[in-house]
Amino acid sequence: MGTVGEWVHVAFVSIFWTGAMLLLESSRRQGEFKFPTLALETLAFSLGGLLFGLVTTFGWRAFRIPMILLTAGLFIAAWVCGRFRRGMARSRSVT
Repeated sequence: MGTVGEWVHVAFVSIFWTGAMLLLESSRRQGEFKFPTLALETLAFSLGGLLFGLVTTFGWRAFRIPMILLTAGLFIAAWVCGRFRRGMARSRSVT
């Protein structure tokens, strides 16, 4: 399952990636922050950042048996959050 150093690297890469994505997204959306959309966006980027950290740190080991459960779960959860966030944003722009 990896050493402590590898998991620290996962955490560092996850935090860096999530922060960069939130910074890019906040510069794109100036002043239109609504709580449910912002919370889902933060959750989706955090899950995606953790997935990114796992895959960059562990490489192909992230797709072997104990880690594939975590990797697939993170991918599905991030995808669901992103789709739900897009649906909320789309419904608000229509009304």
